[in-house]
Amino acid sequence: MPQISVVVPVYNVETYLALCVQTIREQSLSDIEIICVNDGATDRSMALLNLLAAVDKRVRIIDKPNGGLSSARNAGIAVAKAEYVMLVDSDDLIEKDACEKVYKAFVDNDADIVTFGANCYPATEIDEWLTDCLGPRDIVYNGFNIDILEVEKSHPFVWRSAFSKKFLQARSLWFDETVLFGEDEVFYFAAYPRAQRIAFISNRLYNYRLARKDSLMATRFAASLVRAKEHIVIIDRVLKDWKEQGWIEQYPAQIFNWTLDFIAGHISNESEEDQAALLISLRKVLRESLNEAMIADDRVPGFTQELLKHLMDESTNKVDVRIYSNWRFFSRSLKRRIAYMQKRLKEAVRKVLRSIFPVSAIKNERYLNDLEVRINIRQKEELRAARATSVLLAEYLDKSAWGMLCCVTVESASKNLDCKDSKHES
Repeated sequence: MPQISVVVPVYNVETYLALCVQTIREQSLSDIEIICVNDGATDRSMALLNLLAAVDKRVRIIDKPNGGLSSARNAGIAVAKAEYVMLVDSDDLIEKDACEKVYKAFVDNDADIVTFGANCYPATEIDEWLTDCLGPRDIVYNGFNIDILEVEKSHPFVWRSAFSKKFLQARSLWFDETVLFGEDEVFYFAAYPRAQRIAFISNRLYNYRLARKDSLMATRFAASLVRAKEHIVIIDRVLKDWKEQGWIEQYPAQIFNWTLDFIAGHISNESEEDQAALLISLRKVLRESLNEAMIADDRVPGFTQELLKHLMDESTNKVDVRIYSNWRFFSRSLKRRIAYMQKRLKEAVRKVLRSIFPVSAIKNERYLNDLEVRINIRQKEELRAARATSVLLAEYLDKSAWGMLCCVTVESASKNLDCKDSKHES
């Protein structure tokens, strides 16, 4: 039995697929299985998968009609043979020792979940929020603590976590296939509270590709209204599960602040007409899971209660900027408040300086040089992906040619033996 099952959902990623699987095949921990789930791809992804399966017996192919990312992940998890399951998106990469370090973390800590760090990829695509978000510290939790969701760098992006197959089965944890975007957040809010031991390791073992414009993430982020609607769906799933498990009553302030942080800003950025429609949907979701007693709980800060009541009020057609800003400031920790104020101050100073001083020729030249470097790095990464596909094809042809040679040699030897036997009998 393999030590780790790596599940790779595949849909129209022929450009990056070979490189992705190459980084998995080259793991320092070789006793793994690579489950590639073809989710109805319409490009040449399936052909590449067939090549991969032909050159590496650890590659297993699941071919299914298109059902979305959650459906593909579920299909892979269902057939996983290993004790532990990792998830890798088919345009991303993992470090050479990723499986080894994850397996060690499971064994050393007897963990249900292991969450690790990740890098933004390629190096030109730096996002400060993501870089911070993807950098957990080394810590182990015995049982669930709300700090896991509120303090630790624990979510979103479920590909930076691995799970015990036994834990997933015992808790009947599957990705919600009705959630088309943000399924990772729904899964995390269901998985972490149900786990007995959760290990965070600071190693950045995953490389998250940011530069693919046709990715699902890029498409959704380009459409803010669509994203806001889908965030309401995510809130609905999380609140319903938490209400059923009794977790809202245990952690009312934390789950309310997460809800507001997850949706209020998105709604406030839309037009008044769209805000009114979004608020109607949000009110329906909140009323199904919350009641006045929950909101009025003494553990819920006044500024949180005020914003919740404001959003749930039938007469509210748009987010009151004053109430939202008040909640946004006071719901942060002191450290985050200071950082927020510093950021706003820098933005204000930068705006004033730009209005007074024109951009210098030197600065323009530096910008152009930097842009040229970024383009060169991107081109190199594109070539790297193309090279991985070429290497895979060469490996397949080499193995096929060697196999044909072996067959010819065996057949020739067999004929020679038959001839010798015939002469001996005569």
